[in-house]
Amino acid sequence: MEVVYVISAIVGFVLIAIYLSSHFEKKRTEAMMVAAESLGFEFTAALDEPARTYLSRTELFSRGRGNKACNYLRRSTDEVDVVIFDHQYTVGSGKSSQTHKQTVVSIQSSGLNLPAFAISPEHFLHKFATALGYQDIDFAQYPRFSAAFLLRGPNETEIREKLEAVDLERIADFPGISIEAKGDHLLLWYGSRRSKPGDVRKLFETAFEIYVLLRD
Repeated sequence: MEVVYVISAIVGFVLIAIYLSSHFEKKRTEAMMVAAESLGFEFTAALDEPARTYLSRTELFSRGRGNKACNYLRRSTDEVDVVIFDHQYTVGSGKSSQTHKQTVVSIQSSGLNLPAFAISPEHFLHKFATALGYQDIDFAQYPRFSAAFLLRGPNETEIREKLEAVDLERIADFPGISIEAKGDHLLLWYGSRRSKPGDVRKLFETAFEIYVLLRD
């Protein structure tokens, strides 16, 4: 009989957890819809095929497993297409598994012509790994940026040619930002945390400022 009580309690806790998670996500979706309206964006449940295909090929979407995206806010002009969305993926398995969530800004623009590169916050272990040969592209003229961020990419020469004329110190004004760039696309997000719906405007403004910095 005690076993039955234990099993019933476990099932009850699981059902409550599922309900609370579903309730929280529903409330977040509603809040993101309000954020979309305040920004003049369109809220949509899904993206068109070209946008889905591009995102599926990014490094961010290749991380871990269980990649999911939702709560799309979108606005397009003749020059630029901006999508803001929630994303998550899981690494590890069993008790060691961990789910990372972030709110991402995707910018596609005819004004961008970027080599493939990734910018992420630099930590102590990165500095140690760099001493052992791990790639980190630094710029002597941008000391704050080089100290705060890890810059990597398959073609260092192209990256240097493109970014040496960009005031990368301005990116250092946004500690914790991560950037993935290739061709006419940019992805920007902050670590493993989703932005509060009320902070989406600030995230968009940050992303757009960096876009202006990097465009031709």
